Amino acid sequence: FEERSGGDIYIKDVDPESDAYDQGVRSGAQLAMVSATFGDEMWNAKGVGMTQFMTVLNSRFGATIRLALEKEDKNLLSSFFASFAPKPTDGVTDQKKQANLKSQFEQEEERLKDKSFR
Repeated sequence: FEERSGGDIYIKDVDPESDAYDQGVRSGAQLAMVSATFGDEMWNAKGVGMTQFMTVLNSRFGATIRLALEKEDKNLLSSFFASFAPKPTDGVTDQKKQANLKSQFEQEEERLKDKSFR
């Protein structure tokens, strides 16, 4: 999270491997509401500032916290389609996966080389 002018709080970063990312949460979204200390009530979070927001987070009872976010980018369609975009990957992981698949393929080819399929 990061605080911007007027005490508004925005999502700074989202881990691409997180559930939040899978649910479409992206950096730049504004925090609009946060779950109250008890129960299911939601409190306004616009303009409250980071200090008050962190106080609410730290005083929350229960295992979950609900947040209501507003996209900074008001173009609904671009945000919707962006949520389906592939997650960013590093080239090293992709290369390792490809090398592993190639190795498995070559092993299976070798195993099947002398067999007849007629």
